[in-house]
Amino acid sequence: MISYLKGTLIGNKNPLTLLINPGMGFEINVPNANLLPHNNEVGFYTHLHWNPEQGPTLFGFLTEAEKQLFMLAISCSGVGPKLGLTILSELQPQVFIRIINEQDHKGLSAVHGIGAKKAEQIIMQLKHKISGLMDTEFENLENKHLKNINDVLNSLNYNRTEITHTLDFLRKNHTQPDITFDQMLRHALSFLSKRP
Repeated sequence: MISYLKGTLIGNKNPLTLLINPGMGFEINVPNANLLPHNNEVGFYTHLHWNPEQGPTLFGFLTEAEKQLFMLAISCSGVGPKLGLTILSELQPQVFIRIINEQDHKGLSAVHGIGAKKAEQIIMQLKHKISGLMDTEFENLENKHLKNINDVLNSLNYNRTEITHTLDFLRKNHTQPDITFDQMLRHALSFLSKRP
């Protein structure tokens, strides 16, 4: 079973991205693949889905928690991998968790391919399962400022991929105990301004 792949991203066309590992190339279905930067090293937590008619398809996620959300989504009756990928492309993971917890049928039905009836079915099937993700990185960011940075960037309409990369950058470079929220936010916005 392929559970994680890391390599150089050499091309992407939503939802497919081509990842080159030494001597091998993988086509991976990724949420918002067209937003990922070319020629950068990237790692994906992967899920290999088998369709009796079409064979194997590989799906990739930037975090393990995203993969868990995808697996939960496709565990619902009537939700296949394509729709599961659409959910993660159109909803920030923490927003998806909130929608399920608050039983926000209208919020979920705003996703392309999910009507009111399907939204109700998904929420009914996931409302007891989703609580297990409340301790993931989406609800328990390790630095007290990171959760606030996440919320600010979300409110500024940065997409999921940009926010994930920014939080990773901050974790690696700017989590000193004495750093202020304003300093961290400036580092985040500076990082985003330099991205292609």
